Amino acid sequence: MPISVINKTESSNLSIPTSTLIGGAAGLAMRQFFPIYKDELDYVLFGQANEMKKASLVSAKDSFISSAKSALSKNKNNQAMKLFIKRVEAKTLTEAKAAKEKIKNSPDAVKTEFKKLMGQFLKNMKASKQLSEETIKAYVKQKRPYGPYVLPGLAFGAAIAYVYNVVGKISET
Repeated sequence: MPISVINKTESSNLSIPTSTLIGGAAGLAMRQFFPIYKDELDYVLFGQANEMKKASLVSAKDSFISSAKSALSKNKNNQAMKLFIKRVEAKTLTEAKAAKEKIKNSPDAVKTEFKKLMGQFLKNMKASKQLSEETIKAYVKQKRPYGPYVLPGLAFGAAIAYVYNVVGKISET
């Protein structure tokens, strides 16, 4: 019985439809990774992005102050809490300076508790700002159209497969 060598029956070529779909999926993923530009933000949100961020910060500030006031109503002798509320609710520059002066002249225990409260307040405000910015970015990215990202991905995937197949045929000869 003679033995014969079996040639490779599988094609070494890339499937153009498969690579096209992979390119389209990559284009769709790039829709989420490309950065947001100011024009795009203004177009989707009608120029209201800054107002939305400010509203979020005001809401966070009001929430923190109301929780501080409720804590103060439970413990009326908390001097640091009184100073904190006066300082944060100051409307004019003179009120703010007067509150600052009272804080400066207060005992060390009150100062440390005030600093702790102010640190919590600032962390809360920073978290609120970051959360609102990320929420706005995610919303704008979801509103992006699919076409400008998927179609170039499809074309790129098909072109890569075609070039790979042509180069593979040329190199075999």
